[in-house]
Amino acid sequence: MKLKILLVSNQVRGIDGTGGLGDVATALAKAFALHEDIDIRVLMPGYQTVSGKGINDRFHTVITKDISVPFGDKIRSAHICQYILPKSHSDEPSVPCYLLCIEEFDQAKDLPEQAILLCRGTIEFLRVFENFRPDIIHCNDWHTGLIPVYLNTLYGKDPYLGRIATLYTTHNVGYFYQGAFPDKEYPTPAERLLYLAGLGSWAFQPLRTRSLEHQARFNFTKGGLGFADLINTVSITYSHEIRTPAFGGGFEHLLRERSRDLCGIVNGIDTAEWNPADDPNISPYNYSKSDAINVILKQKRLIRQLLKSWGRDNRKPFSGLKDDAHLLSLIGRLSDQKIAILMPVLEKICGLENIQIIVLGASHPLDSHGKRYAAQIHRLADMPGNKMFFFEGFEPELSHLIYAASDMLLMPSTYEPCGLAQLISMRYGTIPVVRFTGGLVDTVVDEQAGLNGNGFGFKEPVSDSFAMANIPHAAELLLVTIGRAIEICNKNPKRWGELVKNGMVKDSSWAISANQYMKIYHEAIDRRVRFNFLSA
Repeated sequence: MKLKILLVSNQVRGIDGTGGLGDVATALAKAFALHEDIDIRVLMPGYQTVSGKGINDRFHTVITKDISVPFGDKIRSAHICQYILPKSHSDEPSVPCYLLCIEEFDQAKDLPEQAILLCRGTIEFLRVFENFRPDIIHCNDWHTGLIPVYLNTLYGKDPYLGRIATLYTTHNVGYFYQGAFPDKEYPTPAERLLYLAGLGSWAFQPLRTRSLEHQARFNFTKGGLGFADLINTVSITYSHEIRTPAFGGGFEHLLRERSRDLCGIVNGIDTAEWNPADDPNISPYNYSKSDAINVILKQKRLIRQLLKSWGRDNRKPFSGLKDDAHLLSLIGRLSDQKIAILMPVLEKICGLENIQIIVLGASHPLDSHGKRYAAQIHRLADMPGNKMFFFEGFEPELSHLIYAASDMLLMPSTYEPCGLAQLISMRYGTIPVVRFTGGLVDTVVDEQAGLNGNGFGFKEPVSDSFAMANIPHAAELLLVTIGRAIEICNKNPKRWGELVKNGMVKDSSWAISANQYMKIYHEAIDRRVRFNFLSA
């Protein structure tokens, strides 16, 4: 009998979503689809705006109409469209994606009202749709946090819905990612959200694990963490870090209370998409882990020529790249998390001999710090000497070129739940330089650790238990670590080749992670069965 899984996410790569959450949802679903004993489906909001290209037919196949979704004292009408996830290659299995279509989903805005409708609409869809009845719902991040709440309260006595197990995955428990309202942008009072969600004051009691109240606000993440049968996050180290005041986002007491229900599973990457052996973005200079190291390094230099000629709007922003320079790159959001440690020493790094740096990324529109970082990077990029190159935004094709052409990837994160960039960079023979935190601890092995080294890392002492990092000290250690990497590259090419090869042969596919998820799916289902038996 097949295990039936419904994976619910606000983003799905290939349909609507270019961030890490969308990457994980798509890649994990595809990994499970390879198993004949698993039936996995994906569900996301049917946003009218879409970031992908060539999928205008995504709303053509309607499989369920006239779903009634309670919303305050009104009923919203919803319908479900089915779309098959785009394939990286022809022999990939087909994964159905359900698009929940409601009027409020005109565009993705991270609105609390949209999250309420996504969660309630998902359950009402399952109530009426008999062709697929999941054993477990895998909820991803705050947008899905009410699903476990509903299944344990309003729908708990339903003979079918009440038996569905839930796993809640928090991809980032930081304050900015919790779905806590009211906030500056969306001042909707908590009482109003409770009303729209159909929940009473009993669901908003302070100092309770099973409550949506957190610091006097309506908190979607709190619902997922408090009500799901099991919870996990996206690396082993981060699952321990979030039980501390520095990393827990105010949930450290709850997470310690539920420590037996919490685990960490390191993300994988889509190795079909991120494969230097047949990546069309770097053709004709493809290479593989089985090639000799001199071939790999030669191809990476030739790909730099592709990067130099890449352009948009009659501009070639990387035309000043040098063939013989050490090329360092940073790919990701411009935020305190990603570059607060880099910024104090970025100008010094630019001043190092024979160094060039590429930054690909942008800040969140509401992040004033990120905007300031972008302005500083623009200033350095505008200086003479071709030391800094900055493309503000994100282009998938460009990211492939940068990963392949670079010698090193900089990832000095203040915290990092898992991180995908370091996994991708190693796949392309680009050596990560990281600050050891979260998933970077679990995936990067420092060169000094021995024969299995695949990168360079550092970690400064942090005496303040409420601080994630000592930024001034960490910044200086970053500069030292880059110097250490450059010295090995210059003076010990044999060792450098070993590091490149070690990274390329590392198995970062979803196969291992999918097996770990299978175990906790079954455990969550067993717990739900026991809970229902004891509650009968």
